[in-house]
Amino acid sequence: RKNMKRISAFTALLLLISNLSFASVGAVSTATGGSGRGAVESVDGILMNPAFIRDLLNRNFAFNYAPDAWALTVSDNAPDSLFPAALQMVSTKDTNINTQKLGLTVAAPRLKTVVFGATAAMVSYDFNPNMNTAEKFHQAVLDLGLTWAISNDIGFGIVAKNASASEVALAKNLQLQRTIAAGASYTYKNFIRFRLDAESGPDNNTDRVVYMM
Repeated sequence: RKNMKRISAFTALLLLISNLSFASVGAVSTATGGSGRGAVESVDGILMNPAFIRDLLNRNFAFNYAPDAWALTVSDNAPDSLFPAALQMVSTKDTNINTQKLGLTVAAPRLKTVVFGATAAMVSYDFNPNMNTAEKFHQAVLDLGLTWAISNDIGFGIVAKNASASEVALAKNLQLQRTIAAGASYTYKNFIRFRLDAESGPDNNTDRVVYMM
């Protein structure tokens, strides 16, 4: 029995390690110019589009790190799960403000080839303009996402970041920005993936669209 317990523990450890992903924050999307709303990735897919959790199989743990930012996601879409869900923690540092985001991501059942997802999160801002005393602000935000599997090789996604956000007594330019973005991906012979994304400017300003590929 002791041997069986050791084997079970070892097997569980192997399964956990097999699902670990370590990379810089947004590593995959950053390497592709910030694109990824229409392409499923286990490393930073949930951070790009909450609907992706429906396509992440089993349980996944991803940790992303950069000098001024880190992100952690834990997702569960195993067969015995009631519904796909994930926890995400994202922390970023700027010159005089630190931002922490703790969110819960869920996705609705697939409607043929379309999936809807959402992330409800609490954001904390530590604002330190004088480098002496920090002011703390808290904000509730909601991100919405959609994915559409046009075919086995072509995918499309759309994301509304901060589609809803509570009021906070902090300058708008210091808060997480409200944007809307769309992305498409094409996989050629299961070997090469092409991506193209377009994102609005802050506050959904379509006069300042940014293209990424």
